[in-house]
Amino acid sequence: MCNKDVISELKYVQKQFLCAVPIPKINWKNIFDVFNCELQENLVSRTVNLSLVLEYPIQISYQKSFLKHLINRLERKGLTPSDCLYDAFGRVVALGDAGPYFRHYFLENGKIISLKENSSFISEGTTGLCSWQASLALSEWCLGNEEFLKGQAVVELGSGVGLTGLTVALCQAKQVFLTDGHPSVLKVLEDNVRLNSGLIPTDTDVQVLSLPWENIDTNRNLPSVDILLAADVVYDSSVFPCLLNAILHFFKFGTKTLVIACTERNPTTLKQFLLLLESNHIIYEELKNYSQHNFLWSTESPIKIFLCSLR
Repeated sequence: MCNKDVISELKYVQKQFLCAVPIPKINWKNIFDVFNCELQENLVSRTVNLSLVLEYPIQISYQKSFLKHLINRLERKGLTPSDCLYDAFGRVVALGDAGPYFRHYFLENGKIISLKENSSFISEGTTGLCSWQASLALSEWCLGNEEFLKGQAVVELGSGVGLTGLTVALCQAKQVFLTDGHPSVLKVLEDNVRLNSGLIPTDTDVQVLSLPWENIDTNRNLPSVDILLAADVVYDSSVFPCLLNAILHFFKFGTKTLVIACTERNPTTLKQFLLLLESNHIIYEELKNYSQHNFLWSTESPIKIFLCSLR
């Protein structure tokens, strides 16, 4: 394997590390076939010792597991782990894991979206403090459809930590409104917009708005937008009435299109939502999923993306 191929494989491992792909799911390519001390140092400098990670750390327990896996794999192959690996492991082990912690999404254009997150499935009474799989798929779709978003005013419902909304901003949308109804999520959204402000085009306006779906009819400060986005909001049928109310409200005031990404954990739940759309005169078509170039997500549960509009 030539040096260029090895560096390419190290970069792919780095990409997976930065967004904290679960250790058992990491595709290590063929790096262990040629993983000498020089390459070990190269990988350590791209991961746990990267200045971005030192300033905005990935969860410490994840970093420990990553380094421990590298050391164990090398030892099983009869190879000697380098001093830099042991030094990095010793440094990381000494760190606390109180947080905050971050994930970093390395895009094909060289830009990196960094997000403050919370590892708990439910934290502070909300599911919105981490990036969900459908938001990764929808963000990939957005980067593949920049012309569709360029110059448009866009609202994202249930923005969570803001991955999709920030990706839309990179697509040169005119305005992007990141919304949620939970105070803790709104605070993290504001932090993440500030953290990524250097990536946002100067002529793109990004705002964070409080938007509880159940009170949307009484909200007199809603923006007029062209496109509505949502990801991983169709997981609990009990929220469907409020979600539908929000969608219909925006359609009523001029929004033309909804693009919604759904993780099909329960086909019955998704079918119920689609039937609800049909019964309210909303037509939809399923869009093709894009290959995982910029973002990486689990395919254990199918992710479906729908383009919706009023009939």
